[in-house]
Amino acid sequence: MRRVIGYLFLLLILLSACGSQSKSVVATAGKRTITLANFEKMYTEMDPRFLPEGTGSEAKHQFLNDMVNKELMAQEAWKLGIDKVKNVQWQIGEQRKGIVLQRLYEEMISKKVKVKKGDLSDQYKKRSEEFHVKHILVRDQKEADSLLVELRKGADFDTLAQSHSMDRRSSRTGGDMGFITAGSAVDPQFEKAMYRMKQGELSSAPVKTEAGYHIIKVIERRKREQDTFDKEKTTLEKEVRQTKEKLLVAKVIEDLKKKYVAKLEEKNLEAFSSILQRRENAAMDTSRTKPEFKVTPEESSLVIVRVGRRAITVGQYLKVEEALPMFQWTRGGNLDLLRKLLAQGQYTMNEILFAEADKRGIEKDRALKEELQRKAEELMVTQLYYEQIVQKASVSDEEAKGEYQRDPKAYEKDGKPIPFDTIKFDIKQNLLVGKQEEALQNYFAELRKSYPVKINEKVLEKAKLQHAK
Repeated sequence: MRRVIGYLFLLLILLSACGSQSKSVVATAGKRTITLANFEKMYTEMDPRFLPEGTGSEAKHQFLNDMVNKELMAQEAWKLGIDKVKNVQWQIGEQRKGIVLQRLYEEMISKKVKVKKGDLSDQYKKRSEEFHVKHILVRDQKEADSLLVELRKGADFDTLAQSHSMDRRSSRTGGDMGFITAGSAVDPQFEKAMYRMKQGELSSAPVKTEAGYHIIKVIERRKREQDTFDKEKTTLEKEVRQTKEKLLVAKVIEDLKKKYVAKLEEKNLEAFSSILQRRENAAMDTSRTKPEFKVTPEESSLVIVRVGRRAITVGQYLKVEEALPMFQWTRGGNLDLLRKLLAQGQYTMNEILFAEADKRGIEKDRALKEELQRKAEELMVTQLYYEQIVQKASVSDEEAKGEYQRDPKAYEKDGKPIPFDTIKFDIKQNLLVGKQEEALQNYFAELRKSYPVKINEKVLEKAKLQHAK
């Protein structure tokens, strides 16, 4: 019997089942249709682990029933207003943003980057050498300039890196990044500066990247072995494309920042700073009566940044940071630093990108609208499954004990019984999976009483089930 979670995964994968213009309808599920073309396409693209055995009539019916059940759950989710559930609503919004930004990236970056043969030759030549590098990463140029002055006066590089660098990984070892070469996971501007430097040299000026300002020190330059050009070609193409895309991204971002100027709502910044401090204090409190961090509806609705017609509120900002570890939170107390973070931070940058997406009409694209609906339904079906199946199924200790006693030989190791307390969790999980599977099948049966289902046997018989290798 398939695991419930695997079964659900199958349903979610099939969310693109509707929408074909083919007239060969293999089934209707409520108000939706499943065409022969989509039926065969979904089978071809499905993970083999979730496919029924064989390709005959029984397998066709089983696979089609899975698709029908998915369509019924999607329609029931809309009917019950699952899209209005607060958590689902937020997830749909975040997912929409991700898809829109990806489409914008493709339009403004991916489609405009071209890789030439000469680029590959240059990259191959650069990769014949590697650099042992140390760096100090700081947030602004003023601090970087000050540290550079200290280093030129004889200050110890390792000590300054440990006390000032924002790069937590390398700062512990004095800013040591090890040996890197062209195509390494460093910013193109960093790489460009590195290749201009001699062994033992300190960067003449701070190097600006998306991460901040770097002071670079080249400890050693040495030759490195690599395969022939033909064997490295695929890697070279990937590295060159990534570098070109990063450089174009940096240029596009600078242009967009000039085009869409972020305006801070000064009247609300002090209140926002206070809210951030309350959040941090609540998180740091280790007492038994630890206060719960809350914001009022009025505080949540305060606008802190505007980008054109778009606005970022306190509530939206805090929601985004919920998923971050505490050390990455925006902190209050320093209004000047807060202003800088809000003006140049990723959240504000995203709003600038959305403003550009709005201007380009990206969300008006029909294919994108269909993709957004499919993704929304994926989240809604997951929530519906959770509400109707997961939350309603449970297994008591008594049930687990009964199962343990019913077949004691099944719970032996090396001929000796495994103590119940040792195996109790596993028994309860197995029983829970069985209950959820049974509940899911019963739920499908109930849905079919509310939504008419019709199978076109003649069309189904024509289906050719072939899985992509």
